[in-house]
Amino acid sequence: MNKNTKNAAKLSVFLSLTFILLISAINLDNDKLIYKNAYEIDSNTEIKTAITSDFTEPLIIDAFETGIDTNNWTKAINDGWVTGEGTKDNPYLIENLFVDTNNIGTALSIRNSKFDYFTINNSILVGGPDYSGLELYNTNNGTVENSTFKSNKYGINLQAGSMQNSISQNTINGNSYGIYLSAMSMGNSIMGNGIIDNLVGGIFAETTSSMNIIVMNYFLQNGIQAEDNSLTGNIWNSTMFGNFWDDYSGNDNDTDSIGDDPYTINDDVKDFKPIFNYDPMIMPSMNHSNVVGSVDNFINWTVMDMFYFNASYEIYRNGALIEEGNNWDPQEIEISIDSLEVGPYNFTLKVYDGLGGVSTNQIDISIINSNIGLIIFVSVFGVLFLGIITIVILRRR
Repeated sequence: MNKNTKNAAKLSVFLSLTFILLISAINLDNDKLIYKNAYEIDSNTEIKTAITSDFTEPLIIDAFETGIDTNNWTKAINDGWVTGEGTKDNPYLIENLFVDTNNIGTALSIRNSKFDYFTINNSILVGGPDYSGLELYNTNNGTVENSTFKSNKYGINLQAGSMQNSISQNTINGNSYGIYLSAMSMGNSIMGNGIIDNLVGGIFAETTSSMNIIVMNYFLQNGIQAEDNSLTGNIWNSTMFGNFWDDYSGNDNDTDSIGDDPYTINDDVKDFKPIFNYDPMIMPSMNHSNVVGSVDNFINWTVMDMFYFNASYEIYRNGALIEEGNNWDPQEIEISIDSLEVGPYNFTLKVYDGLGGVSTNQIDISIINSNIGLIIFVSVFGVLFLGIITIVILRRR
């Protein structure tokens, strides 16, 4: 080996050692996240419920009554189980009640309240096999939500021209009739309820009860799912969704989660947009596809389900439970993944709705060095630099 070749070899070794030291000096503490998503759905029959406080006597509000110790809104406020002012912006609020009259009367009856606004929330109302859980008589402007009506003759009974009430996200189960509409009860909204195991029928509408909107409800194991005798018609589907019927026999060949054929309530009444599946749908997403550093990094899941009353969720990391909650409304779940050490992880979300629908989704994450791009760049540059230097030296031999 001549002198120039030896010098070139020595210089190459020196530059190689310098290059290695340069690579070693690069800060390797920052992280970069690479995502791979796997999606799966399963189901079971678990139902999660909530319990509140208790009354054993029937509760009555009659807005026509006046005077001291009459059953009007003022007395209910003074008795401590109603708050609010009855206005649209500050409605009367009835919440966190557990009423079981043991079949001596309707659990809660609101009568002749045409102009006040009220909300019933997070309550359990049991009148018994001869009475109603909730009776609205000649009453408008009520919102009934996130409550349970069970073991009654009528879970919810709308009578005598009760109009413009909203009934949503309730569990109505184990009654003779789930919801009963009679005597000019019109223009009510019945949406997103679980109507389950009602012996005679899920919803019954008499001839004069019409123009009620009945969509996005779940009818499960009722004696008769629904009976609509209205002379002028009720609305059983929107342009996008109808209701879920567990005895629907049609198909969903285009996989849009809407049945291809209508569900027949009777010869003249049909749900033209029957919902085909009632398990929650999970759409996973991340706020970054390639995250550098360890600040403000998240995994996001969007959960879609018509029935989120009594919903809950669990999040697992590498099989270990790390977070759980009792609600995924407004239907987005997010978890921080900052400061994870280098290595592989899988995160699994499991969501339950109050009907027993359950879905899971897994996201796999590999955390690697965030400077890998810089390392590759320096490596390529170093090799090219060494090659050029070596060629120059060899040409000068």
